Amino acid sequence: MKTVIAEEQARKEIAEWAEFFEAELSEESILSLLPSVMRGRVILDEESEQFIIELRSPIELKNGEKVTSVTMREPMAGELQDAGKFKNDMDMAMNMYSKLTGHPLGIIQRLKQRDLIAISGVFDFFG
Repeated sequence: MKTVIAEEQARKEIAEWAEFFEAELSEESILSLLPSVMRGRVILDEESEQFIIELRSPIELKNGEKVTSVTMREPMAGELQDAGKFKNDMDMAMNMYSKLTGHPLGIIQRLKQRDLIAISGVFDFFG
């Protein structure tokens, strides 16, 4: 995939999104999200207050359809409360991503690492 926007513009967009969600992102979080933003794979729909993440590796379903993107919303208080029920951070994260994208856990478990990194970076806006 080619770069759609320069790093400086991507950093500006990430900063605007952080301001929108009143979030403070670490430099590590910004760096993990930069490649996806620079390639135009992550965008914020301000009207719905949801991120749209285009997958680098679409997931093929049994019926032949493909999941090519996921939309992630901000978690609700009860969902954050339920997150404490999991034994480890990875189980918690996978279950949260499933709830916040509306995709079954089985789909989330089939994400490639680079797509999981983009989703994790988006989740940091809500942390």
